[in-house]
Amino acid sequence: MTSNPRRNILAFALAWAASPVSRAAGISAFSAEETRSLRGTVQAQLTAFASGDSTRAYALATVAIQQHFGDAERFLAMVRSAYPMLINPGSVAFRLPERVEADASSAIQAVQLRDRNGKYWLATYQLDKQNEGVWRIAGCVVVADSSRLRT
Repeated sequence: MTSNPRRNILAFALAWAASPVSRAAGISAFSAEETRSLRGTVQAQLTAFASGDSTRAYALATVAIQQHFGDAERFLAMVRSAYPMLINPGSVAFRLPERVEADASSAIQAVQLRDRNGKYWLATYQLDKQNEGVWRIAGCVVVADSSRLRT
C-alpha cells in the first residue's frame, strides 16, 4: 500500500476494473453466494480494523501482503497511518463485485465509505481466491469519491 510504480499500475488497473467501461469489456458477475463471500471478507477486515484486531485483519490478507508487512501490528499501523478512512467508517456501501473473465480467481470489490468527518471515499479491493476456496484481500486503492451514491 506504499507508493511505487508497481502500485501505480495496480491502482490504474483497479480503477479501470471498477469503472462502467469495464462492464462492457468482458467482466462477469458473481453469484449471490460468491457476492456474500467477497463482501464478507472485506466487511470482516473493516470490522477487525474498527476493533483494533490486527491479527484478524492481517489473516484476511493474502500471503503476499502478509510477507510484505511481516506481522499483524505493522500491517495495522500502516492502515491507521495511510488509510484512516478504513478504520471505523461512519457508513459503508458495497457495490456489486466484478471479475475478469480470464481470471476466475480474482475479483474487484468497490466499497463506498463515509469517514467520521463526512467525507466520501471509494475503496477498490482486489481479492484473490485461495486454494482452499476462501477469498483474501490482495490490495486496496482508496480515492476521494464524488459519485452520487450515498449511504
